Parts: sequence; C-alpha cells; structure tokens
Amino acid sequence: MLDKLRHLTCLQLTRIGWFEPCALPSVSFPRLVDFSLKGSINAIGDLLGSIHLPLLQKLSLGTFVVKENSEQGAKVGPALLELQKKSRFPLVSFSLTWMLEEHHNKAIRLDDFVQFLSSVITIEELYIHALPEGDTNTAGLMKSLCYDGHLPILPHLKVFVGTSLRDSRDAGCSHFVDFIQSRWWPTSQSQSSGLDNLECLDIQDCNLNGTTKRELEKCHSQGLCC
Repeated sequence: MLDKLRHLTCLQLTRIGWFEPCALPSVSFPRLVDFSLKGSINAIGDLLGSIHLPLLQKLSLGTFVVKENSEQGAKVGPALLELQKKSRFPLVSFSLTWMLEEHHNKAIRLDDFVQFLSSVITIEELYIHALPEGDTNTAGLMKSLCYDGHLPILPHLKVFVGTSLRDSRDAGCSHFVDFIQSRWWPTSQSQSSGLDNLECLDIQDCNLNGTTKRELEKCHSQGLCC
C-alpha cells in the first residue's frame, strides 16, 4: 500500500485530529507536488515532521478552532522548518488557515513563520486566512513581509491574499500600505533588482482605513490587480 502512495502527485487530508503528541514513522512522497492538510495542531505538526516531499510545489495547511489549553502549543512552525530542511522543495504556493492567531489557536509563531518564508525563495503565491474573531499580529506580520533588500524575503511573490487580518493594535490596518509600496510599482517605472513585481493583491474583511483604501485605489488605477 505504501509503495502505491509513493506515486501520488496530489494528496488532501481533512479532519485529521489528535491532541497528544504522536511519533510517526518517516515516509517519503517523492512525486507529490500538491499537499493539503487540515487537522488539529498536534496532528499537523506530527505529520509534517514525519514526511519527505522533495518535489512539493503547493502546500495548504489549516487547523480547527479549539478550546483554550486543549493544544500543546505552536509546534507547526518547527515542523515546517524541519520539513523544508529535509525536503528542499521548490514551493510555489503556500496557504495558511486559522494558524497565526495570538492566543489558544496559535499553531505557528510569527518568528518561525518568517524564518520559513525566508528559507523558501521560490514562493510566488501566499494566502493567509485568519479567524474573523481572532487576534492576529497583523502589523508584525505585514512588516515582516515587506521587502527589504538587506534582509530579502519572498523575492518572487506575485500574489498575496489576506482574509480577516484585523489587529486591535492598528484598527485601520495602515500597515498594508508599507507592504504594497515595498513590492509593487507601475510598469512605467524601473524594476527593483532581484524583486518580482506584485501582480495581485486581495485583502478581504480587514477593516481598512481611508488612507489604505486610497492607496489601493491608486495602485489599481495604475495596473495592480486588487
């Protein structure tokens, strides 16, 4: 059975759940390019820590909403870093759903997330879906995603989708402006060295303030898909 699974190119696992750490045997999927996994924080961490995915191009992770203190902590981040270290995959698309919350549903610490993104320079599409009622450190997240030539992160990012990225510390979500300005420029302007121009920006349910809305409208009029 396992030999047949090794020929898979696409795998989707949903409602995978256990709430105690579980040691799993190591498994390699040498042809898998598309992997979607939704489950408990412990299950995701344990599974990611046990697999080898050298050709992975698309990864989608999502967790359940759980009661406080029912999980073992933000263990998905270290598992992601270990997976990347083992696999060195050419990841192009990365999606997270309900995994960056600050409190009981926190599956990945922001510093682990940023370290992972910094180590996978092939990513072109990033999707982050937060809990509508959650508390995500959106300001810290977007600041980390701004492109800086001295500390480059995601140099080939072309698509960014963010849902419910609200932040009680910055009610107007003004931090999106810096992100846009660091990654997008009109086609009439010269391109930044080593950085791909952002092509599509989709920000939903984020309570944008007037300044951010005007910046998006200006960028849209100059060619950005948003």
